[in-house]
Amino acid sequence: MKKSRDYFSGIILIALGVCLILWKLGVLDFKFTFFGVGWFWGVVAIGLVFVAVNSLLQLSFGGVFFPAAIICIIFAKPWHLTAITPWPVIIAACLLTAGFEHFFPNRSGKGSFLSRRYGYESDRNHAYFSLKMGESTKYFRDECLEDVDLVLSLGSMSVYFDNVTVPNGVIRIHTRTSLGETNLFIPKEWRIVNDVKVTAGDCSVQGLPDASDENSVQCIIDGRVFCGDTTIERI
Repeated sequence: MKKSRDYFSGIILIALGVCLILWKLGVLDFKFTFFGVGWFWGVVAIGLVFVAVNSLLQLSFGGVFFPAAIICIIFAKPWHLTAITPWPVIIAACLLTAGFEHFFPNRSGKGSFLSRRYGYESDRNHAYFSLKMGESTKYFRDECLEDVDLVLSLGSMSVYFDNVTVPNGVIRIHTRTSLGETNLFIPKEWRIVNDVKVTAGDCSVQGLPDASDENSVQCIIDGRVFCGDTTIERI
């Protein structure tokens, strides 16, 4: 179901891009308008509404307020919003996202988009690594882990799980990527379960084939990608 939904979203985005080019070339010449704007921007606004609703269900507030800001910019003239567009609504979206994320952190409770906690922390079988506006590589080696939280905002993060010990046979990796790129390098002996939700981005599994041994470590990866990319690679 998740893969079908991702394919559908991709098809919609490709169709919108093709329609935009054909419209500018004069091949498509629709005369009707949508609430005072052209048909193309009306379709874009409808797509943004779906993104915002889906993000709200996941408590991903960046995916709610930024689409709302873009909708305000699209309908600025017919809705008489030119006084607050474009930068005031964009800044307001940033502030609202930061504020709501502090009241409603992600399900792991260990950080979120625009969180105040950044850096590396470790407590028994749990580890937390967060990065904002930068590039970093983290190696987990010879550590006993059951739960890992990774938070990235405006940057690039690469994380390696070399020689990690998993005492109960299951490790959970909670990843949150906003406006950036997260690369997870997973040992080929582990079995990967990918439950990452995507909004305006991508999450892919690459590299060597998944482990076939039922007794191998189960690696459950969940979380959220908003306007970014998460790559899971078996090595």
